[in-house]
Amino acid sequence: MMGASPPATPSQPLQRLSSRVNKIKVPIHDLKPGMFVCELDRPWLGTPFLLEGVLVRGPNEIEELGKYSRHVFVDPDKSVGSVVAHLKTLRPPELAEAGQPRARFRHPHAVEYQDAAPLAQELKTAREVRDNVLQLIRGIEGDLMSDRVLDRTRFEEAMQGMTDSIIRNPDALFLLQKLREVDSQTWGRAIDLSIYILAFGRHLGFPRDELLLLGMGGLLLDIGKLKLPPQLIAKKTPLSGDEHRMWKTHVELGSELLSRQPWVPAVIMEMTTTHHEREDGSGYPRGLRGPQIGIYGRIAGIVDTYEDLISHQAFAPALPPHAALRTMSELKGRLFQDDLIEEFIQCLGVHPVGSLVELSSGEVGVVLENNRVRRLKPKVMVLLDPKKRRCPEPRLLDLDQPRPAGAPVIEITRPLEFGAYGIDPQEYYL
Repeated sequence: MMGASPPATPSQPLQRLSSRVNKIKVPIHDLKPGMFVCELDRPWLGTPFLLEGVLVRGPNEIEELGKYSRHVFVDPDKSVGSVVAHLKTLRPPELAEAGQPRARFRHPHAVEYQDAAPLAQELKTAREVRDNVLQLIRGIEGDLMSDRVLDRTRFEEAMQGMTDSIIRNPDALFLLQKLREVDSQTWGRAIDLSIYILAFGRHLGFPRDELLLLGMGGLLLDIGKLKLPPQLIAKKTPLSGDEHRMWKTHVELGSELLSRQPWVPAVIMEMTTTHHEREDGSGYPRGLRGPQIGIYGRIAGIVDTYEDLISHQAFAPALPPHAALRTMSELKGRLFQDDLIEEFIQCLGVHPVGSLVELSSGEVGVVLENNRVRRLKPKVMVLLDPKKRRCPEPRLLDLDQPRPAGAPVIEITRPLEFGAYGIDPQEYYL
């Protein structure tokens, strides 16, 4: 069941692991062709550039970079042409930023996962895994409400399947999230939370044993809502003050339910009790702030908020993924730890799987598979031709593949809202 190696304690922080990058701070007006820009003076999100950097080829790139930054950081090792020799001769203060570590937020015993199955292959398994978990959680509601002990073995076996699917290729379950028929509000959301938390944990390098705990915690995150009045859960209009206060009690109610399960690990309890706490102390139920919130609660809080943003709420319509990620970026440093938010955005990509996008060719498609290295170069299933007519046969387009000689490069020009041009991806892929 649970593996032999013990997980990190609930209070154990992740580490900022550094990969040393030579980077030189360069004002925009000093940029030259051949320089490789590895960092901006602002986040990449909200710019048209690749998250992994941009090679300056001429004045067009310099002009475009100038719209977003006053200065940039150049990596001499990735720069090309005659400018390289000049960059490597620079010394402080010109090289004031060189050799500084660029930190990533990682598990102290991080595992570097590689996709082990192509999307088409994993999708069939992912459907079965998701159905198994949905069947499991629909069956445990009565056990929880009757104070019966949950079948730990069955629970773990179902979650092991989902964990292993995420490890092999998280895009399969991501895609099913977007294209599936709507499940019940409580349990469908529980599975979605578990998927996102598992994928985030994979991105941060959590070992499999801890990924399993994270996935289980995601599934049980909002378990306290079972004790709320059904009419409150189903309400379609904004909550009153009293209703909102009642809604917030689901945290304590969930903690109470899980405390009656003798096998539930501390990690899951931490996720349940702290996923609504916030970095600046504005969260609930205890008003914890900063380091008082453990890493598991931080991860759960980020995912829970993102899921709220992309879901229809009584108080707000659903946001498309790109808009939700932009909102999350605006919350970093205030409600959420800034580097964890950056990692979450890197995890999902600028255009998360299932997003509708328009291409520079005028065609429209749905993002099927992320590129783990070049986040703006995913695989897209093209559904509409340049005149926005349905394609007789949808085709898969890998934006990272070289184009034939003389053919224009095809890029994503803009994300689209849900249902744009009357597209229902389920018609094509499920």
